[in-house]
Amino acid sequence: TIIRESEEELVAEHNGFRTSSGIHKRYFSRLSNGLLITDEVDGEATAYFHFHPKVTGIFLLAKGCRFGSLAAKISGAKSVKLEEYDYATGFNQLIIAQRLVIRFEKRLQFEMRREGNL
Repeated sequence: TIIRESEEELVAEHNGFRTSSGIHKRYFSRLSNGLLITDEVDGEATAYFHFHPKVTGIFLLAKGCRFGSLAAKISGAKSVKLEEYDYATGFNQLIIAQRLVIRFEKRLQFEMRREGNL
């Protein structure tokens, strides 16, 4: 359900996690040179950030990650790992890509900007 939508922000929520963390609310906020994604849940949850297969050279850092000319600062994470997943290019056509798997409790922030601007 969309709660609020403007040129600077989109806020939506769903209750697809009824058995684990109740309502999940996600905020997308435009920054001057990037994007801030904020997740809020009741309890613990896992956030997945899937990268297109053409995005390579993803590096985990102490408080975030770097990929190409972008850097992401991650706040509120209990754990962060990089893993492979199957990206579907068509029916029954899969290729390997990477995704971030982030465990968090209550609130997670993923701030993405051009490298050097965090």
